[in-house]
Amino acid sequence: MERALGVHRTEKRLSAGPRRGAGAAYRAGGDASSQAPVPRSRCTLPKARPASRRDPGVGRPPGPAPPPCRATGGDWCRQGVRPPRSVRAGSRDRGGGGRGGALSAATPPPAPGGRPSGRLGSALAREPARGPGPPAPTYRPPPDPRPPLRRTRRSNMAARGAPEAPPASASGPFPRSAVTPTATARTRSRPPRTAPATPPPCPRQRRRGPSPDRQGAPPAEAARAEEAPSPGNGVGVGVGAMSGGAGRRRRLVLHVDLNNTVVVADTVTGQAPRAALNTFLSTVTWGRAGAAGEWEWVSDRPSLRPPCPGALSYYSRHGRDPAFTEAGPGRRFRDLHARHLRLLEWPGRPQDALSVPGEPGKRYHLILPAFFRLLDALHRDGRAFAVVFRTFGTDLPRALQAVSSALDGQHPQFPALRDLSLPVDLTPGQIRCSKREVVLTRGAERLATREDRKKLYSYFSSFEGIGGFQDHFDWWARNQFSSQGGKPLWIDPHDPDVHHIFIDDNIRLDDADTIVHPQVFSEQGSSSPKSVPTSELYNICLVQTNLLEAIADEDYFLHCVRTCEENYDHYLACMEKDTPSQQWDGQ
Repeated sequence: MERALGVHRTEKRLSAGPRRGAGAAYRAGGDASSQAPVPRSRCTLPKARPASRRDPGVGRPPGPAPPPCRATGGDWCRQGVRPPRSVRAGSRDRGGGGRGGALSAATPPPAPGGRPSGRLGSALAREPARGPGPPAPTYRPPPDPRPPLRRTRRSNMAARGAPEAPPASASGPFPRSAVTPTATARTRSRPPRTAPATPPPCPRQRRRGPSPDRQGAPPAEAARAEEAPSPGNGVGVGVGAMSGGAGRRRRLVLHVDLNNTVVVADTVTGQAPRAALNTFLSTVTWGRAGAAGEWEWVSDRPSLRPPCPGALSYYSRHGRDPAFTEAGPGRRFRDLHARHLRLLEWPGRPQDALSVPGEPGKRYHLILPAFFRLLDALHRDGRAFAVVFRTFGTDLPRALQAVSSALDGQHPQFPALRDLSLPVDLTPGQIRCSKREVVLTRGAERLATREDRKKLYSYFSSFEGIGGFQDHFDWWARNQFSSQGGKPLWIDPHDPDVHHIFIDDNIRLDDADTIVHPQVFSEQGSSSPKSVPTSELYNICLVQTNLLEAIADEDYFLHCVRTCEENYDHYLACMEKDTPSQQWDGQ
């Protein structure tokens, strides 16, 4: 009778719900072995927990207790030990109420047909077995109503990559410096913040571009080894009002020499392509006189600059030699000469306007394909530009006629040039210099710099199409072939719309032996320019042609122009600071 009454009271307790006191003990993780014995006639069951912000598990049926502490045998909360991450993460993910939750990822589900342990298990053990009934409904926990975890100062420091402070001394079971697994996961999902990149300083800044020491190297190797990445169309560092803003697509005015720059011939000396290429090689090969006076080479590779201190170019010692590779010390460069001469050969049917005769049965390009490639690329890119041929020779009419024929679509390698609507003025002009003024004439046009020296700058800045001028060779010779007697070039860094670039094989860093006279309007609104050294504008507005690379690489002139555009932005940024020590020094 007493046993039956006990079973009846157990069923009544189950239907009425668990009590608060027993539920607290159940949540604490105790079992039957760790609690005081309860009389059989007063069996108590865990009571369902009420809904709250921190514990949304309303009406959840009681399940197995969390695992006891391995060290002391008690539960996690009563022992004052922080639960492992797997327990806390599983409790949060399963809606178990966070700290001290009822379920965890580490708690295995009860075996099929088994009974829970503790007081409830003791009471149910005395209940007679029942027959099979309907399956129990699947419990689905409600969503967690708590707001997302807020980032703490410690997690923010970890996200920024800052070193963490040492953990503070904990007085309770959960130290203040501990970070929950959820916070750690969110912190690691974001990349660390880095400081923004700053532009390189202006003083002594190395210019980008192909190194002149790579002359004669294969074009692919030279491009990989020395071509610096330059943003297309002159995108450079940001500058202010002087340059008109970063990445501005200025109008290009290209002053281009003919002989040994785009034309492998020299009408002044009457040299054909073979002799002109030999003459160029004699200017870019380096050696020195030995103890007995014989010539000793210091480098086997041609270069625009001396490869070492004390090196002399062959032409500076022996003069320009049109048979340089055919006899004497220059024979070691015979293979290099023959390889580039083959690249100059005209393909297909001969075109009298675009090719010149050479050895019997051979014809060569009159104008290098790299020049036409430059015109085609600038046209496809939608750039506004003009080309002004500047030469001491008398081959302007033929060069202008060759360009006109190519723009009519007669060049077999560049048929798309017929789409380039660029007028060609076949009338050559003249530039004559003296101590008092510079006079420009072309047809009915006549301009002089006696009253306003900015007239010629404005004239060339507004130049349209393609034309040519013969510069004053006698004035250059009278000035000992120095910069002061060279071809004049005017630069206004305060003009945000135009960029002048001069391309010539005789441009050198030595102002006593160079061919261009650069003059800069350093003061805004001034009409009186001042002469500047070649090094200040080298690879900015002045380009020394590497003829071997221009023959081997069709993109050579395009790379030179883009390099100058990028360097021009850096140059203007340094000029804005108006500090002599921070201005561009050409190194």
